[in-house]
Amino acid sequence: MNNQSEQYQRLSQLIEVACDYRGWTKMQLANALQRDPGSVLPRSGNPKLDYLTRLADVLEWPVGEVAAVLNGPGLDPLLPDRDDCQPTMEELGGLEYQQAIANALESQRAGSYPAVIRYAQRATNLAKSGQQVAVALQYAATGWQYLGRSTIALDLLNQAMAQQNVSATLSRTLQSNVSECYYSLWRLPEARALSAELIETIGRLESADRYDRSSEAFAHYVCGNTIRRQVGLDDAHATSLAETGIEYLQRCISLYDTLRSDVDASQTADGVIRTCRGAIMELEVVLGRRLAIEVLRIIESGLDDIVEVDSYPRNDLLESYGWWCIFGCNIAHRHMDGPEKQRFLAQFTMKGYEVADRLENWSMRERLFTLDHFRRQALDDAGKAMEEWVLHPSEVRVISGTMGRFPHFRKVGWSIIESANVIRD
Repeated sequence: MNNQSEQYQRLSQLIEVACDYRGWTKMQLANALQRDPGSVLPRSGNPKLDYLTRLADVLEWPVGEVAAVLNGPGLDPLLPDRDDCQPTMEELGGLEYQQAIANALESQRAGSYPAVIRYAQRATNLAKSGQQVAVALQYAATGWQYLGRSTIALDLLNQAMAQQNVSATLSRTLQSNVSECYYSLWRLPEARALSAELIETIGRLESADRYDRSSEAFAHYVCGNTIRRQVGLDDAHATSLAETGIEYLQRCISLYDTLRSDVDASQTADGVIRTCRGAIMELEVVLGRRLAIEVLRIIESGLDDIVEVDSYPRNDLLESYGWWCIFGCNIAHRHMDGPEKQRFLAQFTMKGYEVADRLENWSMRERLFTLDHFRRQALDDAGKAMEEWVLHPSEVRVISGTMGRFPHFRKVGWSIIESANVIRD
């Protein structure tokens, strides 16, 4: 295939992605591109700048990103959320700072993260000190992080840390949030270094309040799971990494157990503790302390608790079941062979998708798409017929959104879209 035909094919796929993203017909897309319906796709596959500009507007990508896709392999979109999360005077105009912060906290507890961002933006506009600005920016970052926009969250947290006269306690909390962003973006060295440094800093304090204890517990969660991810990338040091990761995760469990009396921490403690226990089991398989099949059956039996995912509350406990599915996929992928491996991978990815969709958890979606891709690829490598990706436009939209949120996923995501059979009405 020559370069021109490859570019034509990529442009054709981009047009399909644009229709899926907007939920449009080809006629509607033609109107937006100011093209005749019969010439939405230029025959040359080499569109002019005005066409690229309009297509970029439809996709809500920078023009340069659209051009990059056409000029070479890979997809590098930044798909903003449909809700621009900006406050309106009608909704927020009468709020004072403290009420806006209180509403942001209430929305966070309810899992309404666009609302968290709206209230946090209002609070930022009303803030009268560096401390108040930093608190408001932290809430906004939390909202964006839960929506899978870790790069936006990271920028907001850096702004918060740059404010003047921010308390040492809040600075440490912000540092724990930054380490989570690095973890979500698979910037593992930064996540590990920052969380470990925070643990050491809090450990040197003569006394620590509940906020520092919460930051310390969360830093152990980030550090332990970061090391767990590093195990899969470093076979030479897998044993020592697994042992260290277990130590951090066990300490995390202990710390969260002591935080149960705190109202805010108690809402997350059960879910975090359960997630840590699943992560520990994954590492114990690496160390040979548990058999892979034993742990996989434990994870499988736990799925009986969430048969009807759509009726389960959106909370940290449900999230833990999703992460257990991912831990199970990791174990099956690395330690199993044959039909049993495929069965566990298919079962855990299917249930994991249900949990991720229920929670709209983009980090979980990224892992599941990647592991599902590896599962199908393994069939092909074994000389068996590769299972076809069959996607609906809504699923293409989710994959595109995942690609925009996680740069390391773009190659896998583009491979999925290229090979998929997209079912259209």
